[in-house]
Amino acid sequence: MTGAGEGIGFEIARLLALSGAVVVLNDVDATRAHNAAAAIQRQGGHCIGIAGDVGDVDVVRGLVEAAVREGGKITIAVANAGQSSGIAFLTIRPRTSNG
Repeated sequence: MTGAGEGIGFEIARLLALSGAVVVLNDVDATRAHNAAAAIQRQGGHCIGIAGDVGDVDVVRGLVEAAVREGGKITIAVANAGQSSGIAFLTIRPRTSNG
């Protein structure tokens, strides 16, 4: 589960874990990843937190390896990582071919 240190990603990870899934939670920020996983564990969910930028293929490989190690296989993958520019969504316009 990428981008799960906070917000919608965290809530998806939390609900999956509390429903019995083994969750490997990822966030680019190590503190957020650790704190989010710990919060889910305190509520009774099976969750581990791994920090890293999923734009790096080695980080993604590590997440897959951890998921297989923890849960035996991958049943669900949630690609939630994203980046916000702080601009209101409805004001964003597509780029033209010349920039």
